Amino acid sequence: MSPLPSSGAGFFHLEHEGAMRRKEKAKVIDEVAEALENAEALFVSDYRGLTVAQLTALRGQLRQQGATLHVL
Repeated sequence: MSPLPSSGAGFFHLEHEGAMRRKEKAKVIDEVAEALENAEALFVSDYRGLTVAQLTALRGQLRQQGATLHVL
């Protein structure tokens, strides 16, 4: 695995099946916009092929570095 950033946020964009209500979409957009404004770095990735255990391990490694992983 490549070195992790010392700080910042990691975002992983996923395709989501199912409809979100307009208010839910607006809330998610506001939350993502706020996180992006505060982020020092941004990573976009496709999670397919990773197991739940691998994603959990990645989240733990990112947390140790002061970063977060968000699945959208």
